[in-house]
Amino acid sequence: SKDRFALGQWVGTQRKNKDTISPERKRLLELLKGWSWDLLAEQWTEAFERLKAYTKKNDHARPPQRFSTDGFALGQWVSRLRASKDSITPERIELLEKLKGWSWDQLSDEWNDAFERVKAYVKKNGHTKISSKKLTDGFPLGTWILNQRRNKDTLTPERRQLLQGLKGWSWDPFTDRWNKGYELLKAYSKKTGDARPPSDFKTPDGFPLGQWINNQRHNKEKLTQHRITLLESLNDWSWKLFKDKWKEAFERLKAFTKQTGSARPIT
Repeated sequence: SKDRFALGQWVGTQRKNKDTISPERKRLLELLKGWSWDLLAEQWTEAFERLKAYTKKNDHARPPQRFSTDGFALGQWVSRLRASKDSITPERIELLEKLKGWSWDQLSDEWNDAFERVKAYVKKNGHTKISSKKLTDGFPLGTWILNQRRNKDTLTPERRQLLQGLKGWSWDPFTDRWNKGYELLKAYSKKTGDARPPSDFKTPDGFPLGQWINNQRHNKEKLTQHRITLLESLNDWSWKLFKDKWKEAFERLKAFTKQTGSARPIT
């Protein structure tokens, strides 16, 4: 006020002395719009009602950390509740735990929610080969899976077990795919006598073996020495297929010339 009266302090004193002030003064104060004898309790109740409304709308009581509603930082309020659980009354704890999807450990619940999304994807698609850019309902499912693989050593045994139980799960899909390609090429080489299937060749299960081989040739400088050794151990392997095919054809022409005395075979 203009005369610098400490109104806030005066109100605080009335609340503090509630049990000693006269009934008439209590009545006058209680007639004031928005009056409360326990402001903190009123604020808590108001915030809880906001959380209830959020839960009803979103089907869970876990607003993001930065979520606000009508200027009220609901996400931060929820975070403070989790951090101060030991100081919350049993009645308030009961109210919170009755809310759908309430959790005292948000990070754990977020992990479980993400895992359920992966499970649903695997059930629908039969594999966990998910692009790092894959989104499901706005959730970055591909990035989440990539992070689980990167953080394998820091995951709990229970979480590793859950992930490994998914159909087709791999901690290193790139290595697994390379090993599969190599084993298929080895089988092809054993069957045909050479390790040079056509570039469009696919195995019965649809694996693009010809394309896989072209990738190995193209990316030789990026391959480990171990992989180079494995490939070169295969019968008739070649890093320069077109050059080797020319040499092979030339040797055939030489043999034909020697046999017929002419280097002009009939086309």
